[in-house]
Amino acid sequence: MTSSNLQYAPQPKLVDGLLGVPIDIQTIDAHLVFDGNTSTATGDATINYLMGAQNGCPIFDLRQTISNVTLGANAPRIVKIPNSSRLN
Repeated sequence: MTSSNLQYAPQPKLVDGLLGVPIDIQTIDAHLVFDGNTSTATGDATINYLMGAQNGCPIFDLRQTISNVTLGANAPRIVKIPNSSRLN
């Protein structure tokens, strides 16, 4: 199923040979745990989204550093884009 709710999203952008395409996030289920003793937090989130008409690699703005990710039962490669200005 594709989304038609991407009229204000940025255009797809080629970055390091991968075509990044915007997604339409439908739901987010997040769980956070804060540890006051160590001043740390951990969390996990499940994002359900729709793609637009353009095929490519789903991309969205996330400012935190990702240390682990799982899609279903598979752990995909985490692609880091060092400078977000490359997407502008």
